[in-house]
Amino acid sequence: MSWTGFGHRGGRGGFGSDRHRGQQDLDGQSNQASQVQDPTDQPGSVTPRPSDYNNSLTSRSPRPPPPTSSIVGRANVEPRCQFSVINQKNLAYHPDDLLNGIPEHQKSVADFNWNSPHQFPYRNIPSALLTAMTEPKSRTHGDPGPNWRALLSYYSSPHATEGLMNLQDLYLYVTRVGIPNAVIDNRRLLLHFYLNKPRAPVAIKLRYDRWPGAYEPQQEVYIPPTSAPQASPRNNVPVHSIFREYPTPSGASFAQWLHNPMNVPPGTVLPVQMQHRGSVLDGYINEDEIAVRQIAGQALMDRIVRVLKLYWWLWMANRWLVGYQDRGWAGMEREVL
Repeated sequence: MSWTGFGHRGGRGGFGSDRHRGQQDLDGQSNQASQVQDPTDQPGSVTPRPSDYNNSLTSRSPRPPPPTSSIVGRANVEPRCQFSVINQKNLAYHPDDLLNGIPEHQKSVADFNWNSPHQFPYRNIPSALLTAMTEPKSRTHGDPGPNWRALLSYYSSPHATEGLMNLQDLYLYVTRVGIPNAVIDNRRLLLHFYLNKPRAPVAIKLRYDRWPGAYEPQQEVYIPPTSAPQASPRNNVPVHSIFREYPTPSGASFAQWLHNPMNVPPGTVLPVQMQHRGSVLDGYINEDEIAVRQIAGQALMDRIVRVLKLYWWLWMANRWLVGYQDRGWAGMEREVL
């Protein structure tokens, strides 16, 4: 279960509408006229649910084995989305295979924090920071989130074990796992929305590619790790997996998935609004690990504060999208820019 709470009661996964008859929607039509027929309402079909779009694999391994039969019911690895139709000659590939290396939110946090401070990689995460990353309390729209800099200050104290390496690993966790998991959920919630409201505008405040939007005083400019202040002398931290059971997820694979067309129900056209639009997020998700580990300490601290703010904003946006989905997308017009 992610922060977005995909155990919520979402009706038919966002395809139907629970709005009152006659209420105006984002298409400018009454609810009665704008109902979208569930494309899976036919014999033998699978009813889509939020979990079909959520980032959840029931069985994972660092290197998932190839499928042996079909996309639905493949051996050992459950697909993230069951709405794919592919050529039977190409059963070895499914577009969402690019996501298989990303452990889901709760499992990833547990595995990331598995180690003791006495065993490499000397994991050392303050409980307050871990709680802020996994159990957000606020549901306020636009909440800036915790004071991340204060929570991270522990790593600059003499009490921290391998503070620099833990900061580096935390940064890689947020950019390779935390943010990608939130983006996966965000895109699939938005897909539900646009399939229901095909004429809704692209400019929605809660889109993953709208950061920082109205929530930051000025537009952020992405700075590559090699252009950030560099450590001198060079940091002597070896490249290593940030997890115990998984390799560090590939930023390139996630970036490729992000630019690929999404899976949609058979017979359904992917809404044009779902086309990926470049933002600062594209830079953070696919950075070279060696370059990241050579960023100077204070510059790395500033950088991780920025990505934690993005991380928090994405999960809060997802919570709001889940709420709108539960109400048949009533009120989403408030999120139009």
